[in-house]
Amino acid sequence: MWLGTVSALPFVARLAVDEQARLRALAEQFLAQKEMAGSGELELTAEIQVHIAVQACLPILNLGSSWYRGWSSIVVYPNEFLVHALHDEAGVVHEYVEPISGEAWEGGPVLLSWDDAARAGADAGAAYSVVIHEFTHKLDMLDAKQTAVRP
Repeated sequence: MWLGTVSALPFVARLAVDEQARLRALAEQFLAQKEMAGSGELELTAEIQVHIAVQACLPILNLGSSWYRGWSSIVVYPNEFLVHALHDEAGVVHEYVEPISGEAWEGGPVLLSWDDAARAGADAGAAYSVVIHEFTHKLDMLDAKQTAVRP
């Protein structure tokens, strides 16, 4: 599974051998620590889970798994899903229906579209990964007082 995932993600295949080894170890830790659930009749295979874990761990490759603390689950939809309302920082609820490919909730799960997550390596010119995007939101959500930059 690891080699198939790496070959499907050119940005991972370009990492140095030692970086790939550290990424693999982080992805294994991630899979042991986080819960993934399929939604909307998606059969959540081991291949899907590894593919998501590898992309999710890329932003923390030089930071460590503790940077994904305070939450435990990932929900994977087969494709885009609908969001019905949003609370802004002032507490105002904006009601709308919009299809999205990912969302990260503060203190809660990460929601992903598998169709969009799988595209990250499909197009050599693609410069976007919904998985990396949503997991960097989780990094942004860390409380600044608890975040320590390690030398």
